[in-house]
Amino acid sequence: SHTIPYLPSETVISLFPRCAPRSGGTKIRVTGENFAERDSLACRFGSMNAELVRFISSKEIECTTPQFNHFGSGAHVVEVQIANNGADFSSSTGFFEFYDHLIIEDANPLFGEAQTVIGISLDDNAMKTKALEKQPG
Repeated sequence: SHTIPYLPSETVISLFPRCAPRSGGTKIRVTGENFAERDSLACRFGSMNAELVRFISSKEIECTTPQFNHFGSGAHVVEVQIANNGADFSSSTGFFEFYDHLIIEDANPLFGEAQTVIGISLDDNAMKTKALEKQPG
């Protein structure tokens, strides 16, 4: 006869950080309960599996974010779920936000203390220009 080990349901309590760039590769600490040290341990961001999952303890794992290329530009929130067996993902989730990088177009002066930085960020398919100026004093 075969014995099937019982694993209690995984529970996600919190994520840190709770947001990262869409380019992927950011290490996220997931705290929760009933994480198992197994080769099949998996972490999912929306429908995408994490690049790497590292077991720390039954209450903490580290997931590396995948590259997020869905739904055009701008910020997008996805559910984060854990599966000890790599297939049955937790019904308990945390929410994670992927955002676009700010693209620096110009800085003045190029050396020394910055006075003005001008960049663009693509948000909701509209280009927005942001100027950040140093306040006197």
